[in-house]
Amino acid sequence: MTLGSYHRHHKVRSRRRAHPTAGSGAVPGGALRAIGVSLDVLDPARGDRRLPAPLRATWSRGAEFVLLIQPPARGASGGSVFDRSRESDGGAELFIDRSMNYSTYAVTRTARGFEWSQKPFRPVANQDGLYSPLLIETNRERVARDGTFFPAKHVDWGRLSPRTEWALNAGGSTIEVAIPWGLLNVGDPSSLAVLDDKPGTRETETTATGGIGLLAWATTAPGFAADSLGPAIPGARAARPEESYFLGPEGTSQVITGKEVTITSQEGASYLWNAWEAPITKEHTKRSAMRIRQAFEGMEARDEPQQTGWDAERR
Repeated sequence: MTLGSYHRHHKVRSRRRAHPTAGSGAVPGGALRAIGVSLDVLDPARGDRRLPAPLRATWSRGAEFVLLIQPPARGASGGSVFDRSRESDGGAELFIDRSMNYSTYAVTRTARGFEWSQKPFRPVANQDGLYSPLLIETNRERVARDGTFFPAKHVDWGRLSPRTEWALNAGGSTIEVAIPWGLLNVGDPSSLAVLDDKPGTRETETTATGGIGLLAWATTAPGFAADSLGPAIPGARAARPEESYFLGPEGTSQVITGKEVTITSQEGASYLWNAWEAPITKEHTKRSAMRIRQAFEGMEARDEPQQTGWDAERR
């Protein structure tokens, strides 16, 4: 994802400036505090149409996931458009629409602690704007024979590792993100199959997606946290329209009504990849293979040690 361009052929038509210019060092309303991408993975008619707070915006497509990125503030260049008023290593995390589930081991964290998620394994149409971290329970709580209690252990799968799963270039103009297919509920990328469980059946069904819809956004308003129990910090004030920037595929438009922003994108403007019948790989001999072969050929053969007794009978 390149800041300032959704795709070289994709632009946003808007009544006002739709996005800051990369590397300009000046953004109306102050420096950027957070960047996000809403992802409509399966069905535009389902998913969450409201973007996460503190944004006050709705999208014509329902999103199942939201990627939140907080660029590192430490060592940012003078021309960066990002907030440099704080010391932070930054962070990136993928959140899921709270009305749906993604794993039989999924849990949610409440005031009472961790609870199993009872949501369906499919997109659900809503306008709640609520997103949850991808928490799973890897170890259930147990009691040892001596009475020792071992609490359950949980892992946040949506938290992306810096440099290996997301990276920001030195100039602050380009962000690269690597998201595994499984985190987006894509059960089989070779057939474009996305998790879409039908009620009343024992099996977990999938549906072929027509493409993944993307809406990028950025804000100068505070209130986002990429390492929290949700993308929004509780009690954060709502972002004003002039503090938010939206960027979608060609044909995307936005309308501001009072303090609310409505973004409209064409349903057909999606990222769609080619299916495949065979793995797109090609075997080749590594250059180190010859050296390993020569090393083994130069080794002296060793005779098997003489075994006696019970070991010899077993053989």
